[in-house]
Amino acid sequence: MSTSACLLLLAFPSTPTTITVGVDGDYETFPAAIAFIESEDDPDGYVLAVESGTWVLDSSSCIDVNNLSGGLSIQPASSESTVILDGDNVTLPVSAHNVDLDISGVTIRNGTGSNGGGIRVSGGSLKLSEVIIESCAATFSGGGVYAGTSVSELEVTGCTFQDCTAVTYGGGIYVTSSVQLTVVDSTFTTCQCEDNGGGISRGGGTSVSSTTLLNTTFESCTARAGGGLFAWGVVQLTDCDFTSCQAIGTYGGGLYTGAESEVSLSGCTFMSNTADQHGGAISTAKDGTVDVQWCQFSLNTAGSSGGACRCTGSDATFANCDFSMNATSGDGGALALKQTSVSTPIVFSVESCSFDGNEAASNGGAICFGDWASGNGGYAATIDESQFMDNSASRGGGMYVSAIDPSSVAIDSCTMSGNASTSTWVHDAVESSGDVTGSITNVEACDHRAGREIHEDFVDNGGNNTGDWCCPGDADADSDVDADDIALLLTSWGTDGDGDDREDVDRDGDVAMLDLIEILRHWGTCD
Repeated sequence: MSTSACLLLLAFPSTPTTITVGVDGDYETFPAAIAFIESEDDPDGYVLAVESGTWVLDSSSCIDVNNLSGGLSIQPASSESTVILDGDNVTLPVSAHNVDLDISGVTIRNGTGSNGGGIRVSGGSLKLSEVIIESCAATFSGGGVYAGTSVSELEVTGCTFQDCTAVTYGGGIYVTSSVQLTVVDSTFTTCQCEDNGGGISRGGGTSVSSTTLLNTTFESCTARAGGGLFAWGVVQLTDCDFTSCQAIGTYGGGLYTGAESEVSLSGCTFMSNTADQHGGAISTAKDGTVDVQWCQFSLNTAGSSGGACRCTGSDATFANCDFSMNATSGDGGALALKQTSVSTPIVFSVESCSFDGNEAASNGGAICFGDWASGNGGYAATIDESQFMDNSASRGGGMYVSAIDPSSVAIDSCTMSGNASTSTWVHDAVESSGDVTGSITNVEACDHRAGREIHEDFVDNGGNNTGDWCCPGDADADSDVDADDIALLLTSWGTDGDGDDREDVDRDGDVAMLDLIEILRHWGTCD
């Protein structure tokens, strides 16, 4: 071929053939258009341009395309066209086998099928852009979309999945283990299934492709596990929101990831998600890694452990995250981080996080560290530059650490205030039991019961200030020291106590002149 011919080919790339479907189009029905496309099979591909209207489909009029060497795009005939593909609750609107399928700008609703209620693909690939899929149902998996065997990738951009259901997996989307899944700028609302992944579910296996989500929202989605998302393998979520999702019966109200997964979250928000057992927002299985950065967790609840997150048997890092008002009926109001069956020590890291108002009925109002059985290998936990405020539990209002196998916990440069343990003879900020070597360095612990701040087994490495009121002299706890505090002190003048009454400013067991002196010494607004 001559040089000029090569340049000509580079300058003019191949163009797919456009076929219009509608009363004024090339073909009036989808089957007629598809029959022509399959018979010609132009390697440059086709565009199926659909005229505006609501297309009520049945098994004889739906889109069913197979074995194309070129791709197929389905889109409205013009930018002003509104195209609705309605399965009328009797058929699957779109199915494709061994086709690179691209669908944009249409609504698919009221579809039904066994695998895939709105769209089913096997082989090839699928791209969805600005597609609405609503009220579709699958009697097995993938209420909205099913991407099955030999599909290379599913790419979803700017799409909405609403009121989609599946009996087993993936109320909104189900993909098998080999499918590379990318979801961007999309929403999943009130999608549900009876097993795994109310919004999205990925199948597991020995070779699992990646799951990548960006700026995607899950709201009011439900499943047995992973109310919003159930995934395996490499799972990367950025700027995603999970709100009011629920795991009914098991784990992960918002997100559940399976064993040996590499989980990475950044800039995500989890609010008001619930799990009947573990991980109101997130639950992760063993033998993987978990890295959570710049995320917010609030008002999540779990029945057994991890009001916000439960991570077991995997190295886990939480950095620059906020946890507020999460709760559990068991251990770890915010975080339950536990060793399970790994024979070597695992590593937990909490850095620059805040924990405020979290509650656990049992152990660790903010965090519970632990292992479950002898021979697991123990764990090493570090907590740096974090704040623990007004968390509560039966034991360890701020933190509870325990271990059967030798483990270590190092707390450095943290602030702990107003945490509470409801049990009498335990510690408010940090409680410890079992074979744990603990240390504290540069820790500020205040507004706890006198002598019940941090467990005595924790080694004092220096720079610590424990046992004080956070704002000495602020008897009425209104963040300043003024005449109101003197008035309150005078009402308790001469009484004896245990050092836990705020009027006893110097915590010496009685309210007297020294306390008045302390109020005057700290007069003004609290630092």
